Amino acid sequence: MLRPPKYSYRAFGLNIGSEIPLPNLKITNAPPEVFVATGKLPSHLANLPPLEQRKKQVAPGEVLHKDAERSFYLKNGQEMRFGPDFGHQNSTKEQMKILEMAFLFLWLQRGALSLHASAVNINGTAVAFMGDGGSGKSTTSAFLLQQGFAKLADDFMVINFDDNQPYLIPFSLRQNLTRKSMQLLGLDFTTAEKLPGEEKYSLDISELSSDPVLLKKIYYLCPTKADEVTFRPLKGFAKINALTAHYQHKQFLTKTFPTQNYFWDHLATLGASISMTKIIRPHHKNTLTEIAAQVVAELPDVLKNVCL
Repeated sequence: MLRPPKYSYRAFGLNIGSEIPLPNLKITNAPPEVFVATGKLPSHLANLPPLEQRKKQVAPGEVLHKDAERSFYLKNGQEMRFGPDFGHQNSTKEQMKILEMAFLFLWLQRGALSLHASAVNINGTAVAFMGDGGSGKSTTSAFLLQQGFAKLADDFMVINFDDNQPYLIPFSLRQNLTRKSMQLLGLDFTTAEKLPGEEKYSLDISELSSDPVLLKKIYYLCPTKADEVTFRPLKGFAKINALTAHYQHKQFLTKTFPTQNYFWDHLATLGASISMTKIIRPHHKNTLTEIAAQVVAELPDVLKNVCL
């Protein structure tokens, strides 16, 4: 971007300079780390083999995403360009969805990891819930949100490393829950937006976090036929195996995307920096209160140094 930005924001753990207004983001006067603009998207990537269901062309330092709903171009983790119609043909909610996706891949360009997990901020510490689809990640973090803790991530979480410490980048613009989960939490699904093609409903989060939070704990949720909740600490390679199984965007482990260069080092650093516990829970009954109470009670131990 050649011109000084008209607007300055703080969101997704970054200072953003933009030539267009962006919805619902915190205003700041800090020097920008990322520049956002609109205009014609480059065509020089069009002949490259596409990734992620034929929607993305990727070259060293560049990502071009084009589909019926979202189009954007990223360069070197510092520049973001949307098509000329961005902001004119999209509702505020649609703009936020596009921004969330674009900043996710911009962070991957900057060397971050993405895991299939939800997370909350509990007394200044990021606590995450990882697991397969339907394991209770979003429901557990939504329950903790109801208890007054800020939500940081839903369905995926982005982790950046500063001085070998993992920081969770806040990405929670909304939370997606099944009808059963909403009824369990006492929420009215009839007033929520139903996600197309899914049995989930989307709820906006009123207050967006903007700054990275130190990640110290990951709970690995495993629903089973057991009758009681069991907490089992994970150590050593058991941590690495679980983290690897829930790494998102494996299709970007290519020589044209920087993920390949740091993937295993970052996983090892993450495993050495966090405490990790497997939660075996009954899938046939509500154990939210029991799990949440144990999670909060463990915080003093979470804040101690951990290692492989």
